[in-house]
Amino acid sequence: MNRREFIAGSAIAAAGVVSGVSALAQGTLSMRGAPTGARGQTGRAPGGAGRFSPIRKAVSLGMISGGGSILDKFNVAKECGIDGLEVNCPTSDENLKELIEARNETRLQIAGIMFAGNWSQNLTDHDPAKRKAAAEAITKALEQANELGAPHVLVVPGVVNAQMSYEDAWKNSLEELVKLAPVAERNRVKIGIENVWNSFLLSPVEMAYYLDQVNSPWVGCLFDIGNIVNTGWPEHWIRTLNRRIVNLHIKGFDRKLADSKGKWAGFGVKMQDEGDFDWAPVAKALVDVNYRGWLIAEVGGGDKAVIQDVSNRLDKMVELVRAASSDA
Repeated sequence: MNRREFIAGSAIAAAGVVSGVSALAQGTLSMRGAPTGARGQTGRAPGGAGRFSPIRKAVSLGMISGGGSILDKFNVAKECGIDGLEVNCPTSDENLKELIEARNETRLQIAGIMFAGNWSQNLTDHDPAKRKAAAEAITKALEQANELGAPHVLVVPGVVNAQMSYEDAWKNSLEELVKLAPVAERNRVKIGIENVWNSFLLSPVEMAYYLDQVNSPWVGCLFDIGNIVNTGWPEHWIRTLNRRIVNLHIKGFDRKLADSKGKWAGFGVKMQDEGDFDWAPVAKALVDVNYRGWLIAEVGGGDKAVIQDVSNRLDKMVELVRAASSDA
């Protein structure tokens, strides 16, 4: 993609705000439904509004503290009413075996994979060899996700900064994602591009347009609700991304804390009871797009008591979704 093509593409995306918002919101620009056999969230169900599938609760394995084994941590999650765990890959063969054994013994599911190379390896790097290495690591994560039965691998495509222009980040990452899409399809595991504070893909319309350029139902957005509050409203993103949403990260955010103590302090709040946004419109937006997938908490962890509290707070979110579904 040269500069002229990039500008033309940006113009098309901007035109979509004026004349194509309906197509973006319906998720029909190019991603017309999920593939047969895809795990997790699969877009709008036949029959439209009112047909809402249950959603499930998950936490990151790394949130569970203590020196116990992987199986011990799985058991803590199960005892706290958690349905699944997010884990890091690629990982060693030994660790992968432990994860599979813990999954089988506890009958908990693997809710998602966090690509272990996020930030240190990315698809936007100026060096083609480094981009290739990142793609190979993501391929390994997709293969291990298949073995674990996970629905997605979360990928941060890269970072825009003084050394990496927006245009180059766009061009480089798209080229690599187009090549990775068949790998995701072969493994029946989706790639979820997360909205993070990387100065890239800064609006829901842009994220939707970017994903549609990949043009594969196996590449979507891992939408982080808390990450967006500093610059926008999660319910707006949910409706625009619609069926492009692969899975959800759940956490709160408080703008006042961020303004007074630094932006990362904004995450120092508890879901539902604290924070700077109303969860009810978020739940309503999830119902409107008929989201079916995981609510994966990405918050501060701790011992069993902490995980139980997180589980209880996820229950509140599930209830909000159920209530919004009943009102639909």
